Amino acid sequence: MRPGRIAVLLLVFFSLASGAGAVVVIPREIRVGVAVAPNFKTIHNWKGEFERRLAYASKIFYTEFKLKFKPAVYWDWNPRDPEGDMDSLMEELKSRFPLEETDIVIGLTRLEEIPSAEQMRDLHVLGRARPFSGYLVMRYPFNRLYTIQEETVMVHELAHLFGAVHAGKDTIMSPVVDRQIPTRFDPQNRAIIMLTRGMDFKKGTAVLDSRMMQTLLGSYMELINARQSYDFYYMLGVFYLNLGKDFEALKAWKAARDLDHKNPQIHFDIGTLYYKAGRYDEAIRELGQAVAGMVYPSQKPNKALALRMLGAAYFQKGNYNAAQNVWTRALASDPGNTEILADLGTLKINSGQASQAVDDFLHVLRKDPDNIKALSYLGLAYYQTGRMVQALEYLKKAEVLMNRRDVAGGMAPVQKAEIHKTLGQVYLKMNNPGEAVSQFEEACRSTATPDCHKILGEVYFQLGKWDQAVGELSAVLRVRKQDSDLYGMLGVALAQKRDFQRALSVFNEGLQHVKDRKTKAVFHKNIGYIFINAKSWNSAEKEFRASIRDDWKGVESHFGLALACLHQNNINDAKSSLRTVLQLNPSHKEAREILGRLD
Repeated sequence: MRPGRIAVLLLVFFSLASGAGAVVVIPREIRVGVAVAPNFKTIHNWKGEFERRLAYASKIFYTEFKLKFKPAVYWDWNPRDPEGDMDSLMEELKSRFPLEETDIVIGLTRLEEIPSAEQMRDLHVLGRARPFSGYLVMRYPFNRLYTIQEETVMVHELAHLFGAVHAGKDTIMSPVVDRQIPTRFDPQNRAIIMLTRGMDFKKGTAVLDSRMMQTLLGSYMELINARQSYDFYYMLGVFYLNLGKDFEALKAWKAARDLDHKNPQIHFDIGTLYYKAGRYDEAIRELGQAVAGMVYPSQKPNKALALRMLGAAYFQKGNYNAAQNVWTRALASDPGNTEILADLGTLKINSGQASQAVDDFLHVLRKDPDNIKALSYLGLAYYQTGRMVQALEYLKKAEVLMNRRDVAGGMAPVQKAEIHKTLGQVYLKMNNPGEAVSQFEEACRSTATPDCHKILGEVYFQLGKWDQAVGELSAVLRVRKQDSDLYGMLGVALAQKRDFQRALSVFNEGLQHVKDRKTKAVFHKNIGYIFINAKSWNSAEKEFRASIRDDWKGVESHFGLALACLHQNNINDAKSSLRTVLQLNPSHKEAREILGRLD
């Protein structure tokens, strides 16, 4: 049989007893690619020794699972550091030998430095397999192990490829190796390998459906106290993540990070979770470490993603210089990436360079006409430069593509919300309030965040839809108690509904959260007019004087003070306030008329 071709096996069937009845298993041959470092070839009869160990493993796997391992091809392998750490050797192996003509790849090297007796008992000093990856590194010490130990290390690591994890003593999956090695699997790991024996390692965990993930998770949890490794906790996190349990995934990955904090992949995965959760400070820390540690070709795709998310995290924090530096690095490593070009265009929009951003997004669309981000941000750029017709054209294109893609579940809710919000702003500018409200309402259905509902409340406020404005702003205020803008808009909306008692309460509470003097002046002025409406002239006077102390240039505060003084027969102060109004705003018609009557 030529190397790389699928072996044709006799369809031999057998049954395993189980609680659910007989399970029919078809024998499977696993094609093995073997990458051999020069120092491993110094072992006498190295090829015969390796094939003996693989045959031993194959015998056990065939007896237990009807799996047979067969060498298909041998390659020369020259790792930069044959005695480097296992993570480095693994990434070099993945970078150099992709899974093309074989099902799995085993890298063989040696340990020049003789490990201590305690180290020798740790199987992962001698071998390392990434679960479901198809890659396994073996490094044998110069001082020979017992034959049974050498063979069991191979069996142990091959089992890890299929997702098996450490179990108690007296089984193949014991985390330590001694002279007397058992030749059997424990029940939990036997069940795991029976479930995953058909694994297509080229696709990895993508072939595991939710039922399989849940089953594997249950098996892993039964073995969680058996001195588990980094890979155990890493896979635990993968299972949780795919089952929609992000919090548990984060806990598992943190445990993995504690066991191997130098591994850039774990920083990448934790950083991705933090980024998606909007925890940008933590995302920046983790993604920065991931980027610094990803140096191998096999890590290039994840490094590009890490750079994009790192730039986006800085962008969300308002650190545009850092975002530009990171995204420029990302573009340098992948010059044709239209997503990164679109990211850099968004920076220009947020830096007040909307006109320059237009050219960037048009460049992206020439390469990728269906790039939703470029279409939506081009619409935003046109909106910011006052070109509403063009803005509407590109935003509607983005909306059509978004709706198509959303049917397949391919649209992020935040991206959908942004498109609807920008369309809403365009419709407002084009005097189409009905369509504007529809777009803002759709945005809030996509992401029911306080920010979205605040914007919807502002739109209702601008349109004078006071009932709806009060409803939205009141709901947001329950979770945003420090937002003085909310108190201001809600108070005005309530006053417009003539609900003066609630408006007064909102303004007074809002004053406790206002930081700047000009905003305080506005609140005191509004309270003053509520007292004017209630004919509480003395209280109104106090509020207007407080407003003027915080902002002397407030025309309507001086006018309100004039009215309050006038109703208390304080004519001189009323005249003085009216003259100040006309000094600040000579065209104030009411002030001029009242002052004329008083003179």
